Amino acid sequence: MTATSEATRSDLSPDTRLRLDQICSLMSIECFAGARMEIRQIEAVEDPILVSHYLAVWASYAIPHERYRADAEDMVRAFIAEGRLSQKLGVFVAFIEGEPVGSVACQLQTANYPNLLKPETRTNGYVWSVFVDDAHRGKGIAKALMQRAMDYLRAIGCTTAVLNSSDAGESLYLGLGFQHVKEMRLSLDGSEVD
Repeated sequence: MTATSEATRSDLSPDTRLRLDQICSLMSIECFAGARMEIRQIEAVEDPILVSHYLAVWASYAIPHERYRADAEDMVRAFIAEGRLSQKLGVFVAFIEGEPVGSVACQLQTANYPNLLKPETRTNGYVWSVFVDDAHRGKGIAKALMQRAMDYLRAIGCTTAVLNSSDAGESLYLGLGFQHVKEMRLSLDGSEVD
């Protein structure tokens, strides 16, 4: 956004903002208050970004540390590696001025039951680890990341996208067209169902 780097988006006319958004969209770049944001698919060498963002998502749930497995970080790395190997994992990271500020991961979803339908009839993609750094929330970054994830899932043949939403993300996902579906859970050990 070099031509308007002295101004913020709110200083621009609606027509100029629309044209700028269209141009940035074509370039896979979003512009926020004079800053350049790029969303790109990362390779395995950059997976530590996703690992750190995924752990930050879990930290935001305020689960006591003693409930975590000692090998939690290794588990995340192994899950990512397996996803890249067999589930067509796609990881997209939002960078503002070169710094990673958000990410999303998506991949083919492995069913918990035999799926008897043809792939063109139902192939679920699963979205996980939607993360935006606290300092950059409320700027549309999560929405832009989700749009990239949906495009990727379509490209790998998915007919449906599935995710588990936090309370904080629910309005975003509903706004993107996600719908509530029935899932039932029962605590088998007397603990609270989460």
